[in-house]
Amino acid sequence: MSGDAFEPKRLTAPFSVSDVFVYIIPGAVLLLSVFFTEQFLKERAQAENVQFITPFGQMLWTWGMQVVAEPSLLYAVALLLVLITVTYVGGHLVSSISSFFVDRLLVHHGLQYPYTLFLGRRKDAAEAAGEKWKFFKPIRAKEAFYRGLFSWPLAMCFFWYCTPWFRSKGDWLGNIAPAAAGVCFAVTVFLAVGKVGWHEVQRRRANWFFGFLADFYDRRRLRLMWIAAGLYDLCHNTFSSVLSPLREPLAPGLLEEYTKRFRREFKIEPSTVGSLHFWFPYAYVMRYGQDFYRLLLMWHYQYEMARNIATSFFLAAIYSAWLILYRIPGGGAPPHWMGGSVFWLPLVFGIFSTIMLSRYYYIYVCYFNRSLFRAFVFVHQQRDKDPTIGHSALDEILPYD
Repeated sequence: MSGDAFEPKRLTAPFSVSDVFVYIIPGAVLLLSVFFTEQFLKERAQAENVQFITPFGQMLWTWGMQVVAEPSLLYAVALLLVLITVTYVGGHLVSSISSFFVDRLLVHHGLQYPYTLFLGRRKDAAEAAGEKWKFFKPIRAKEAFYRGLFSWPLAMCFFWYCTPWFRSKGDWLGNIAPAAAGVCFAVTVFLAVGKVGWHEVQRRRANWFFGFLADFYDRRRLRLMWIAAGLYDLCHNTFSSVLSPLREPLAPGLLEEYTKRFRREFKIEPSTVGSLHFWFPYAYVMRYGQDFYRLLLMWHYQYEMARNIATSFFLAAIYSAWLILYRIPGGGAPPHWMGGSVFWLPLVFGIFSTIMLSRYYYIYVCYFNRSLFRAFVFVHQQRDKDPTIGHSALDEILPYD
């Protein structure tokens, strides 16, 4: 096939190696975490002669014991296919959840996509509005809102989960935890109601009351922004020496070279294309830089796998916390069999989730996106020297190989 020909059927595949990393492994992590949670809690409860129902664990244990008791190749293969199907479907569900909450809510709205950071697009918008970036209210307030919407509910769940154990101590901690959960809940409701009602306030700004609300918000937007994003930014600033360099713009020389070549290649003014700053260079590297495209695909699979595994651990934390709190009487103290190790189980899953989420963001920003812009400039430079470079890229490299 010639380099300019294209066969869409070569780019489609019902199943590939990427599905193993992106869907099956995260689905298996969730399934194994749920199974471990149920078995761990069941053993702790049985040690105190307490009955503990484990729906998922009991089902898997029954199937596994049947294979051991009555060895059958057909049954073993059927069980393996069922487990693979369950993990594959579960991985898709996990990916859907992580795509919405992590990619859209946190990264896109709360932190901005990496191309806006690398190319300085947010600062360009501030300068176009005649403001310094540090005081550019519209974009910064929007980002702060979504960072707050991501972090305050998590803090609320944490304090809500800790409340029974703090109450069992019988000291001031028993009052601190529910009060902190209440504050987090109030801030979450404030953010949600503010998001829903703000458009209505802006639409009716001619009315004196709604005009007063709009003016009040405009004057205090930076302070409200600090309250909204304060919790997330406090945690972020703790690790700022590690994370902040990831969000720095490209080197001035590289940025100038990228802008010049983007304008020349695509015949579009770079300041007007938005997310095409990602998609156009990505398509260009896919078409002409097969070696770089392989590298980008590898990092793409890695960051998606890390994001989905982080979500799997987070869902396991929610499930384990629900199992534990379900066995605690309302307003009462935890039973005796719920020792320190039981209390820490959801928190350990949460720590694992945070670690994998940090790995996702590091690979996504530092390796995948930064390498994309560098690869675009490099491949474009090489094609200036030899225009035949890359004409067989689509013949040699497939997105699913």
